[in-house]
Amino acid sequence: MERSPVLGLEYIGYDRWRRRHLTVEPGDHWAIAGPTRCGKTTAALRAIPEMRAQHPKMRAVVVVMKPHRKGGILSRTPGDLTVDRLRRELGGQLIRDWPPPPLLGRRPPPFYVLWPRHAMDPAIDRPRHAAIFRRCILDCYAEGDWLIFADETFSLCEELGLSDELITVWTKGGGMGTGIMGATQKSTHVPLWMWSMATHGLLYRDPDRRARMRYGEISGFDGQAIADELKLLRRYHGLYLNQREQSGCVLVPD
Repeated sequence: MERSPVLGLEYIGYDRWRRRHLTVEPGDHWAIAGPTRCGKTTAALRAIPEMRAQHPKMRAVVVVMKPHRKGGILSRTPGDLTVDRLRRELGGQLIRDWPPPPLLGRRPPPFYVLWPRHAMDPAIDRPRHAAIFRRCILDCYAEGDWLIFADETFSLCEELGLSDELITVWTKGGGMGTGIMGATQKSTHVPLWMWSMATHGLLYRDPDRRARMRYGEISGFDGQAIADELKLLRRYHGLYLNQREQSGCVLVPD
């Protein structure tokens, strides 16, 4: 059995990880970090259905910061590959505002994709998007039993000024059963709360030493050992850490 060179963790595929190793509780927080196209979305697509299977009352929403391409979300041309995967593989309902439209007797979808319309003008988009996402974050926090997939945590905090709202969920959401799955390309550019409150960490190779050391903020793990392990990770391999169980593994493509 192949094991990682520094921490001695088992290499396992995503499906086995999801079925045998992934145990979650309502209000768990996730910290996911790595460069673009490293596997962050793939991991989320595996984890979210398993989380909902373990806790059927849990609802999920992804908040999308990216602009629409080629005609916007009503175009027949794909607007964004990540959003298309979320909709196709998770069966999510695409919405442009919050709260979601009335269900009128229909069953709620397993997943919402909140992707507001873009005017392509930051003076218009930023305040409007900040208001929409703020309502979403605080509603999920107040209602409980939600998972907020913040795919662009840095942009939510720095561009839209929603750090206080996210920190409220990071620090108090566990008691409400509401968690954040925060994803970022730069670990040093988001609040420390994302790391210190994480129950689950999923980390990919990063050439920046300062970024690698930030992962040591995940409680109970040796930051230097994590940094050394990340230097040796292969492309598309992810280091998974479970703070509650003090366990981990290396995820590899199936």
